[in-house]
Amino acid sequence: MNLSLFTYAEAQAKRGLRVCTRLTLIGIPNGTTGTVQRVEQTLDGCVVVVQWDVPRSPICPRWPPEDKFSKDSYETYLVEAAEEIGEKPA
Repeated sequence: MNLSLFTYAEAQAKRGLRVCTRLTLIGIPNGTTGTVQRVEQTLDGCVVVVQWDVPRSPICPRWPPEDKFSKDSYETYLVEAAEEIGEKPA
């Protein structure tokens, strides 16, 4: 299975966007919000890094918790916050 990655321009356009999980991810409950903090380039494209809005926890070894998303995983697991509340994203 080929992983669909963002182009650099697509990924940069996501920076600063608020997102919400569509379902539970590892250690991140369904409905958790976060912000696309940065873009990381790979050999074939780019992924975005989301920093989650969760309280500090002694069981979370890295703080603040972050996850990387390819274009496919972003579209599958996340919804942009404006869509979440029924608005059209800018």
